[in-house]
Amino acid sequence: MMNGSVLKLKLQNFRRFVETDVISFPPGLTVISGSNGAGKSTLVESFTYALFGQKRGRGAMALALNPRSDNAPGDIHVECELFIDGQPVKIVRSSNSAALWVNNALQVQSISSSLSMANRQISALLGGITREQFESTYVALQGDTAGLVSDKPEVRRNIIEKVLQLEVLSRAVQIQAKRCNEAGSDVLAQGNLICDEQSLTDGLPGAREITNKLSRPGKANYEA
Repeated sequence: MMNGSVLKLKLQNFRRFVETDVISFPPGLTVISGSNGAGKSTLVESFTYALFGQKRGRGAMALALNPRSDNAPGDIHVECELFIDGQPVKIVRSSNSAALWVNNALQVQSISSSLSMANRQISALLGGITREQFESTYVALQGDTAGLVSDKPEVRRNIIEKVLQLEVLSRAVQIQAKRCNEAGSDVLAQGNLICDEQSLTDGLPGAREITNKLSRPGKANYEA
C-alpha cells in the first residue's frame, strides 16, 4: 500500500486549484464536505481526468470542458496514484502528454505523442471501461444522477458486466462448453468405430475367433 492510501491526487492549475499538496484517500468510505464552490466535485473530476483525459467538445463547449484554471501560470498537471487489480499504478497527465508507471516501472514516457498510448494502456488496465461507463457507475457529480438509474435494462446489464469483467467469465464458460462438445463428439466417434467393428466381425465367419485370440496375451498360432 502507498502509506495506507489507496488513492492519491496532486493538482496544478486544475479548475480552482492552482496547486495542492498530495491529497490522500484511505481505504474505506471517504466523505468530502464543504460549501458550494469549495472544489468537492473538482476532486472527482480530476480523478476522471487522470484516467481518461479531457472531455472533447467544440466552441463554447470546449472552453467549458477545459479544466485549466483561469489565469493559470502554467499548464494543467495532475498526478494520480492508485491500485488496479492489486498493482500500484501512477499516472501523470497534462494537456498534451501523459506518463504511466505500473509496479513502479515506466510504461509510457511523457512526450508529445504519449497521450494515445497512455490512454490505450490505461483503458486495458481498467478492463476497457469507457469514461461514460465509469461516470455512470463509480461517480455521480453534483447535480447529476447515476446513469444506471435511467439507462435501459440491457444497457445497464452491459455496463455492470463490463465493470465486473463478467465477460471474461462468460468467455471462459463458452470455451469450456466448446471443449465439452468436442470431447462428446470424440466419444461418439469412438462409439461408432466400436459398433462398426462389431458389425464387421459378426459378418465374417471366423473373424470373432481371430479377434478373441488377438486380444489374449501370449503368442497365438493359426492354421491356414
